Amino acid sequence: MNIIIKGKQVEVSSLINEYVTKRISKLETFFSEKDVKKVEVIISRESYKVKDLMWKVQATVYLFGKTVLRAEQKQQNINAAIDEAVEKLEKQIDRYKNKLRGKVKRDAGKGARMNEITSGYEDFAFFETNLANEVIEKRKEFELELMFPDEAVERMTLLQHKFFLFTNKESGKFAVVYEREAGKYGLLEPVPSK
Repeated sequence: MNIIIKGKQVEVSSLINEYVTKRISKLETFFSEKDVKKVEVIISRESYKVKDLMWKVQATVYLFGKTVLRAEQKQQNINAAIDEAVEKLEKQIDRYKNKLRGKVKRDAGKGARMNEITSGYEDFAFFETNLANEVIEKRKEFELELMFPDEAVERMTLLQHKFFLFTNKESGKFAVVYEREAGKYGLLEPVPSK
């Protein structure tokens, strides 16, 4: 498994590097080597108060078929942050595989081939750009995918985002799904102004 470990404004020691590699390598039990392009782990420190420095661990698994699974965890102890991020990834992987199994069962009767079934689970190719304007901190460009709203909700959940922009297969319009209170979701679609 190709594991890339980076420090964001922090140097990653060999001990931390070894620990991350050991913990991330556990994910090999969920996938074969041909399923995973790479795993990227970014470690940083964040200060919420002068005396409270928190470790932040972002772990992203890039699967072939363009699916992305991401977990982020903040803790005062670096090992705890790594452990919790890996646990979150394990839960996401389990949910993702169960979702695929269900889709295979539903579509198997319709004569769908496996590559047709799994092709709908693609991620976005993000390109970060720093802007000169101080109001906009980060810019991301991506290709809009054509999918149903329930697929967009699943993708948003896998990426652990609060909203997700896509092209709605039902209406052909740009749409946004977003997380509401009490675990519910909303759908936004633009209409022409009058």
